Amino acid sequence: MGTVVRAAVSVALVMGMTAGWGVAAQSPVVPLERASALKATYPFVRFSTLTSFDVPQPDDWDPLRSPHASGAAGAAGHLNLPPAVVALHGTRASVRGYMLPVDVTANGVASFILTSSIDACHWGMTGLPHEWVLVTMAGGARVPFLKFQPVTVFGRLAVEPVWRGPVLTGLYQMSAEFISADGL
Repeated sequence: MGTVVRAAVSVALVMGMTAGWGVAAQSPVVPLERASALKATYPFVRFSTLTSFDVPQPDDWDPLRSPHASGAAGAAGHLNLPPAVVALHGTRASVRGYMLPVDVTANGVASFILTSSIDACHWGMTGLPHEWVLVTMAGGARVPFLKFQPVTVFGRLAVEPVWRGPVLTGLYQMSAEFISADGL
């Protein structure tokens, strides 16, 4: 047996053994059965919780107050976010909605906007800053684009305002570890 062949066989054996030990890379796409079990680790957050308050509109900004506070505490102080929303910052969570791709290639979607409304996906409109979540797949993973199909995203949720000048353009971001949908 040649050196190259022996090396290939050794690598295949090690890969097979480490996969059994859970060392090999894990797919971020999970079947519905596993998604149900993940909800114990990633509690479900409804969009109705994320949108349970009024976000000030650009006309409401006081130019003498700095709207550029960062983090959940800054957002809570300036935007008067409900304590239940502030408490979500940095927690593991699962959120269900529709995908509007942001970074998509032939290999899949690396980041997308998750909205509660299929209309947002159909027309490419996100709504108010607290009506959507900017999702980025962890570790550079990519997932299939699921057009017009609800997905559940599992990951770490951040409650941090995103500003463009004096205008609040977003409030929620998520580093997604797993994703599940009926068709996956």
